[in-house]
Amino acid sequence: MKFLKHRAFAVIVGSLWLAGVTAGFAFAWRYAGQPGTPAREPVRSWPAQLPRPAGKAMLVMALHPGCPCSRASVSELEQLISHCPGKFEGLLLFVPDAAGDSPQDSALWQTASTLPGVVCRVDDTRLSAGTFGARTSGQVFLYDEAGALRFSGGITESRGHAGANAGRQAIEAFLLEGTPPAPSTPVFGCALP
Repeated sequence: MKFLKHRAFAVIVGSLWLAGVTAGFAFAWRYAGQPGTPAREPVRSWPAQLPRPAGKAMLVMALHPGCPCSRASVSELEQLISHCPGKFEGLLLFVPDAAGDSPQDSALWQTASTLPGVVCRVDDTRLSAGTFGARTSGQVFLYDEAGALRFSGGITESRGHAGANAGRQAIEAFLLEGTPPAPSTPVFGCALP
């Protein structure tokens, strides 16, 4: 009889554990596939107050250094640079958090600042949100050589996952072949502070 009580208890505990693990995986799976808030209507032409290289496309990315999803976005940017060498310049706007932690001290800044053709800038003046309309870390804006907006969206397939995705492929097709990209893709990242 005692054996049956222990066995019944073990079955109940095991079932509860399995249900908890299943619920946790379901939540994580749903979270990973849930995009962030898209940008407000981004400026259609390059802002006159910002310098821009002549004859090159310009890619702007808004990043929060504390967002774990942003590592995947920077990894995808690195792929873009290697697949499209010299085709664009990058401006990465690092949005500081309310705690006042310096974005330059983050591992994300250290990685991004080594990418060729990319300038990292602390976004104290809120260019990312105010001028470009970004609301989610990892938001990308691509402007062509003439300064016209050609793409607004994300370059990852889900939160924190690098790999083939529609955003990066659209930008590559535009930069390498002149194919008009899809105008936007979902952005997977944390909300910008």
